[in-house]
Amino acid sequence: MSITQKASIMADEGFAPEDIAVVLGTTPEVIRTVLDRKCANGVPVRLRLPDDVHASFGQRAEAAGCSVKTLAQMILIESSRKGKELCNQ
Repeated sequence: MSITQKASIMADEGFAPEDIAVVLGTTPEVIRTVLDRKCANGVPVRLRLPDDVHASFGQRAEAAGCSVKTLAQMILIESSRKGKELCNQ
């Protein structure tokens, strides 16, 4: 049985990603990614940036020495963290 199948069964039984990760010997982030891909029928979710946003990110990414994708991921993670902080207040 694959890790995706095992994680899916455990998630359906109500286990948290952290608990699944311990049982399967991996990290919660891996489990969340596996479960997210399962929910999308195994296809990673792809987002397309509008052209003006992509151009803006391109300039910022070049200045930061990374790719547009990496910059977008960093912004998404930072926004997510700020959102969680606001929700916890």
